[in-house]
This record gives sequence, structure tokens and C-alpha cells, in this order.
Amino acid sequence: MSMTERWDLLDEQCRLTGKTMLRGQPVPPGYYYRFVHVFVRNSAGQLLVQKRSQTKKSFPGTWAVTGGAVIAGETSREAAGRELAEEMGIRPPLTAFHFVDRIRLAHAFLDIWSTTTELTIDEMVLQPDEVDAARFVSPAEFVRIATPGSGRHAPAYQLALTRYLRREGLLGALGERPFLPCTCM
Repeated sequence: MSMTERWDLLDEQCRLTGKTMLRGQPVPPGYYYRFVHVFVRNSAGQLLVQKRSQTKKSFPGTWAVTGGAVIAGETSREAAGRELAEEMGIRPPLTAFHFVDRIRLAHAFLDIWSTTTELTIDEMVLQPDEVDAARFVSPAEFVRIATPGSGRHAPAYQLALTRYLRREGLLGALGERPFLPCTCM
């Protein structure tokens, strides 16, 4: 990604405003940008995680979910496809991406998408400046990685992840309650 990358600015309802900002600049008050996460599973019920490159400024060397910012002029679904292709070399058709949830944060909207792959790790092409390694993990391990500590965007992220796992028939594979009870419903 380039530091000259432009992001669309959105209003509080996640609507385009016609304005953009440069990556790395502070988000102007009252505006938001959008980024995506992509939950990728295989037919064995395992989920894909990637180890962030040691050269990354934020969270180097940590295991995470594939994702990134939506660039100006791009849809959220297109960004999910681009990020997965760039970082992991996985290129399902855009119609294979399913919307999971949208979470509003202080200065951004996080759109979560899901898709499937039958590629093995050895068949994936990892982007060296973004990803050092990748692996498929159990749903329980995915929960630990996707929601470190008290949860990445808890409780909304936890709720979105729980709904996804339930929809995919993977919630029972955890063998335990994935999260503390949520009182946010």
C-alpha cells in the first residue's frame, strides 16, 4: 500500500461524502473511513489467519485476520477481494464474498466479509511486506486470534464473529462458549 493512497470519507451513516483523505492523515472530525476484515474458511471447518510481517508499523509479527482499508472509489466487497488477493494470493469471484456485519468505530466503519477456499497454505502466494506466514486454525483458535484480550472491537466484533460461526455451523466446534455473556442486545 502506498502512503499516497486515498480513502473515501463517509458520514455517520456510512454514506459517501464526495471527499477523500490521504492514508496516514488524521480523520477529520465528523467523518469516517472504511476498512474490511475477511473471514476465510475451508471445507474442513478451519479458518485462515496470517502472521503480520515483522516490518509492519502496527502489530508486527502478530497473528491476525486478513484485512485492510477500502481505497477511494472502491466498494467494501471489492476491497475484501483485493486485500485477500494481494496479501494471500486467494482470488475467489466477488460473488463468493458474503457480508457478515458492519461495526461503527470512533473514526471508521469495519465491514466484515466471509468467503471460502480450498487452496492449501503452500498454494497461496503471500505478500512479503504484509504477511510472514499463514495457517488454518480451529474455530476456537480463530476466536482467540480474531478477538485478542477483551475483544478487538468488543462487544460488537464478538457478536459479529459469533453470528458468523453460528451461520457456518462452527459454533459447536468451539467446545466452549466463545465469549463472556454479552449484554449489548
